[in-house]
Amino acid sequence: MDALILVQVAIAITSAIAIYLTNSKHDKFRKYAPIFGLLGEPFWIYTSYTNHQWGVMALALFYSYSWFIGLRNSWFK
Repeated sequence: MDALILVQVAIAITSAIAIYLTNSKHDKFRKYAPIFGLLGEPFWIYTSYTNHQWGVMALALFYSYSWFIGLRNSWFK
């Protein structure tokens, strides 16, 4: 399978899980959303870099920072 297809699959899976967990009614599930969000960010950054999509790269970096804040608030506070 082509590497770009694997990257796209990884983006789809991690992003879908993160968004689903973000909207969960249960705190015990919601706190895992930033973990899945952060797992997907390297794939977003890679694909935006390889395709020269600098706006997407800026958003991916901002989302990475935002997911990190969520991780800190959910797990370390």
